[in-house]
Amino acid sequence: MLKGPDHIFEFVNEAHRRTLGFDATGMSVLEAHPESVELHGILNDVYITGKTAQLFEIPVNLAHRIRYFNLTYSARRDANAKINGVLILGTEVSNDVMIRNSLVSQKEALELTLSESSVEQILHGHAKMLELQLGDDVMAAAMLVSGDGQRLKFETAPSLPKEYSQAIDQMKIGPQACSCGTAAHRKMPVVVSNIATDPLWDEHRSLALSFGLHACWSTPIFSSDKNVLGTFAIYCRSPRNPTVREHQLVDLVTRTAAVAIERKKSISDLQKAKAEAEIANESKSRFLANMSHEIRTPLAAILGFSELLKGRTKETDPQAEIHLHRVLQNAKQLSRLLDDLLDLSKIEADLFEMDREEFDLLAALDDVLSSVDLMAREKGLTICQSLIGKIPRVVYSDPMRFRQILINLVGNAVKFTEKGRIEIQMEIKEQGAKTQLFVRVKDTGIGLSTERQNKIFARFVQGDTSVSRKYGGSGLGLVLSRRMARLLGGELVLEESVEGKGSTFGLTIEVRIPAQSEGPGLSADSDKNLLSQNKLLQGLLVLVVDDSVDNQIISKMFIESAGAQVELADNGLDAVQKLSQKTYDVVLMDIQMPTMDGYQALKVARAKGYKCPILALTAHALKDEKESCLAAGFSGYISKPISRKALIRRLSIFKKPA
Repeated sequence: MLKGPDHIFEFVNEAHRRTLGFDATGMSVLEAHPESVELHGILNDVYITGKTAQLFEIPVNLAHRIRYFNLTYSARRDANAKINGVLILGTEVSNDVMIRNSLVSQKEALELTLSESSVEQILHGHAKMLELQLGDDVMAAAMLVSGDGQRLKFETAPSLPKEYSQAIDQMKIGPQACSCGTAAHRKMPVVVSNIATDPLWDEHRSLALSFGLHACWSTPIFSSDKNVLGTFAIYCRSPRNPTVREHQLVDLVTRTAAVAIERKKSISDLQKAKAEAEIANESKSRFLANMSHEIRTPLAAILGFSELLKGRTKETDPQAEIHLHRVLQNAKQLSRLLDDLLDLSKIEADLFEMDREEFDLLAALDDVLSSVDLMAREKGLTICQSLIGKIPRVVYSDPMRFRQILINLVGNAVKFTEKGRIEIQMEIKEQGAKTQLFVRVKDTGIGLSTERQNKIFARFVQGDTSVSRKYGGSGLGLVLSRRMARLLGGELVLEESVEGKGSTFGLTIEVRIPAQSEGPGLSADSDKNLLSQNKLLQGLLVLVVDDSVDNQIISKMFIESAGAQVELADNGLDAVQKLSQKTYDVVLMDIQMPTMDGYQALKVARAKGYKCPILALTAHALKDEKESCLAAGFSGYISKPISRKALIRRLSIFKKPA
């Protein structure tokens, strides 16, 4: 109860005395609460106007601690109804405010824990939460164990003096190392209620007391496997023990901090593992690219020389001709296996791409049939092909992938058929706005049981081990073929299979038909007649740049067999010098060469103004080699090994009109 305009405490009850810690009777409000200037203004207004004022959750600093009160101020009147003072009714609501603030701060701390914030930011947020909930008398700090496990590093201390934090940073962990170092050593909470007298603080007692720190409670932060990650410490400005609530709150914070630290470590470990995996995958890709080059270079020589010799011994040594066919057939099979392995690597790295262009459909089919011709003839198998309806000569899709799928299907049909026939049907179907090329491959071979039918499109699976032992193969062909078919906008399915009677596979791919290709169906002999002309490249002057003598000989003989003239260069520097002396119609430029590689040679040639077409000729067949070549400015790209037919067909577009 206050008296007069000066607001003198005329009467205070016991609760008021306990709250203030002294008896304010006879004192003015300003004397008892010098920090409450705003409250004094409200008292004046109540005294003058007589209007009651209600205040809620007013913070009052009492004994270094913020406490909260709901206050009601009402005018006191004498017998004549004249105002002569103010009645104050106060109710402490500190506990309610603290509980609410605690829930809010805990929610914020939890959200921070689950956020993308750093460990330091998360621990800083938890320390601020502790200080908010425990009052102005305390300061919170978090320390983490160093990499060697021997020291504690200060991570955050929002309210501790910076000089103190720096002085005890990198504190040793040990049996008598203040509160934190000892807690980390003992792996249990350590409460020092009075730093001035506790022997654990002998080494740093003077330092702590000089900054007004008189108590320190430290709780270890444990990992899920019970290893100490760090400590959370509470410093007090006066000697005292923690209350049960304070102990529980610190324990909760340390548990939450442990989750945050381990989560961040897991994320960091995952990111590190991902980075290492990407590096390893890149290394694997480089290795495969290099191995591809190393394998394809001699393979190209085997295929090339075999193709050059083919037919030359047919009359003089028929047996040698058969052996040569076998060499050529096995070299092609090795090339296909290499392609399968590289394609699998691309699929695993999600780098498998399609390259769509216009190509000769019958020529592609002829290439496929040529690859299995010898094996089919040796087995006495008949291969029948039928074109249903009008089939365009040229379609737009991925010629290499189409041939690869068809070789797998027809090759399997021949491999798994001991007698009878192989039928290949080809048809164009319109599916709404889409045009699809449909190919059916039917054989009279061993067929598949129901169980094996469910496995044939799985990686490395060939039905059963007995089939693998008898027929060989990697088990990659069908799964890669289905993946390629789908990437080409179609599908590969097993339409029918009966054990002992044969199988039928159906392939569809989406195609586009160029306007000039529409019209009558293909002639079965048209492509063969075209390629049999030995003067197809007559008048063309070609420069072949390759550091492999074998590849030079093969390319030269292939090209000259079609009537062109060929000159050779051993590396990029040699090629640039020859380009300065003569004009060529087209250049075949190997990429990987000593002295000056293909990329460097191209750059120099273009800088000097040489405008002739320069095609990249490379044994690399991995990742985005083609895109790299085209981006560098090459006029086109040819992958080794390349057949005579394909090479002549590719060069024929550069022949000048007669």
